[in-house]
Amino acid sequence: MAADPGNSVETEQIQTAFAVKLGIPENEFKQAYHSFAVQTALQHGDQLVQRYRIDGVPRFVINGKYIADVQSANGPDRLIALVGDLAALEHKH
Repeated sequence: MAADPGNSVETEQIQTAFAVKLGIPENEFKQAYHSFAVQTALQHGDQLVQRYRIDGVPRFVINGKYIADVQSANGPDRLIALVGDLAALEHKH
């Protein structure tokens, strides 16, 4: 059964258990999890999701100008090529 993304307590428990499995001490993980830097990064990420209207994955935003996803690339096989082409175009500018 998957965690409800709206349930932050359950989400934190699942992430903590995963970190502990990887050998990270629980108290260190929780300290980092609740740190100002992590909370700020999460808020920034939420702002970007809203700004670019991200409603699914994978979706790429290239230099704040282009949004590429499977649909715009005409299939998953062409998505990476499209992202590469758009990044190269931006690199020239």
